[in-house]
Amino acid sequence: MASKKPSECSNLGYHVIWDIRSGKIDEARAVIEKHGLQYFELWSQDTPLHLAVLNKYKGIVKTLLDRGADINALNSEGMTPLDLAANSQLCSIVELILCQKNEVISSKWANYPLLHSAATSSVIIVQNLLDKGLEVDFLKDGLTPLHRATFSGCLAVVKCLVEHQANINAVSNSNYHLGFAARYVAQLSAKQAMSYLDRKNTSPISSAYQDKETPLSLALLLSNEKIINVFLSHGVDINTVMHNGLTPLQYAVKNDKESMVLFLLKHGADIKILDKSGRSILHFTLPLDNSSREMLKVVEFLIKHGANVDAVNKDDVTPIFGSINRNYFGKTVSKSAVLLLKAGANVNAKNRKGEALLHCACENGNLRGVKTLLKYGADINLRSFRNMLPIENLLTLTVLDTIEKLEIVKLIHQRAIFLQMADLYLDKFYSRSTTTNFNWSGRHLDNFIVSTEKKACEEINDLKKKYIACNLTFYSLLMKSSHELAIYKRNPAINKIIQSIDILEVFPIYGSIILRNLVAASAPMKMIEEAKKRDIYRVFPQISIEIIEHIFKFLNNDDFFNLIRALI
Repeated sequence: MASKKPSECSNLGYHVIWDIRSGKIDEARAVIEKHGLQYFELWSQDTPLHLAVLNKYKGIVKTLLDRGADINALNSEGMTPLDLAANSQLCSIVELILCQKNEVISSKWANYPLLHSAATSSVIIVQNLLDKGLEVDFLKDGLTPLHRATFSGCLAVVKCLVEHQANINAVSNSNYHLGFAARYVAQLSAKQAMSYLDRKNTSPISSAYQDKETPLSLALLLSNEKIINVFLSHGVDINTVMHNGLTPLQYAVKNDKESMVLFLLKHGADIKILDKSGRSILHFTLPLDNSSREMLKVVEFLIKHGANVDAVNKDDVTPIFGSINRNYFGKTVSKSAVLLLKAGANVNAKNRKGEALLHCACENGNLRGVKTLLKYGADINLRSFRNMLPIENLLTLTVLDTIEKLEIVKLIHQRAIFLQMADLYLDKFYSRSTTTNFNWSGRHLDNFIVSTEKKACEEINDLKKKYIACNLTFYSLLMKSSHELAIYKRNPAINKIIQSIDILEVFPIYGSIILRNLVAASAPMKMIEEAKKRDIYRVFPQISIEIIEHIFKFLNNDDFFNLIRALI
């Protein structure tokens, strides 16, 4: 191609510069691709590459770079195109320039705002900046680059930062309400997420979510398994206690992140660790229970792998109280709570007021809760520290103004009749209150009592007829003490027969009491096994173990436990 005259080059260069400034991208690119860049040396101001960067024209930048534009050219202010792109945090353009074969001479471009911007998307920029000596945990607006990379889900940048010893447990500044942001954008794209994060959130709702976050806790909130894997592979203990006093598993459960919970459990998270308030993992599960299929899987998994269904926290309450207190037993019965009851959770556990679950359900007028608790053996005779029965909570503190509340009274009195018919203990309150708590005529009340007594008699006869062993019926399971049952439960054949029957299905009236008795028998059974392990029977050298255990049958529960503890 014939060389151009200076005037021609000047005019052509002027038009290209003007096209770039005017946004005529296609025209400028066409001239550059046709004539090259040699004539632009006549210009002493910004080169086309400078202008393309300033105007954020990534397409022209790429074209200019492909045609050999000088990435180290200085404009009238001594700035290279890379300096301009870095100052404006134009990460995609910075990345284009850094990928050129020519060495970058300028060092002005390396800055912390760019590091934070690049942390959301560009590992090339981050790597180059860290190689320039920038501090990996430099804070900007209360966040480290690793916070931003984790939040945006940029795995490559996360790996790069962690390999450069970024602090996985660095705590964010709560002014940005990062915890709220993470919850809000969990389902959004990375771009939307960072757009939200870069705006200070001043809406009233955010004030409820001012928890400080670490990259680790953010990854849990956003359920990012790949990032969690990176953290674990770089030395993070899966059972580490985080800045908030919780383990990753506890934090995931608390925030209702089912997939994250299952992921952590499969990777060996310890379900037996308590938080600083003495809460077990199930204490976190039940108050947040939404009965979703995923959360039910979590609860089942926890129970199957040994989570203590009766663990008490510093308030002396068991996990199942969380469902009662959150009123999940009101309109819908908590399925997770039922799982705990099926697993043998103590349905008669009490809180610091001496109130059992049935007290709470009655006080709230929760009909479905009362039905569920009675089904699993709730004791209507338990009194609180105020000397109140569960039914008295309902009668004293509320007005029987709904069908549900009247139905609760009926259910509890029905249970009272069942206990009376089986010669089981019944508080004297029930004998004097039956007629006063029903707004029924005498005939309706009589019919109710007769019908209830008939059902009880029929089931008692069935219990007496159904044998487990030659001298043991299901009626025996209803009437015997817990340490007597403990002796029977040690017999594998008896245990097998008991476990082969759905007791609640076969004996709908007394089955729950039998199950409660069998659960209660587990404690003395464990004590007896512990006694045998420690060979305490040696203190009775002249008496066989069988006779010793027979003697134990005649001790009440307190005496039995005191004896075993003393011997142990």
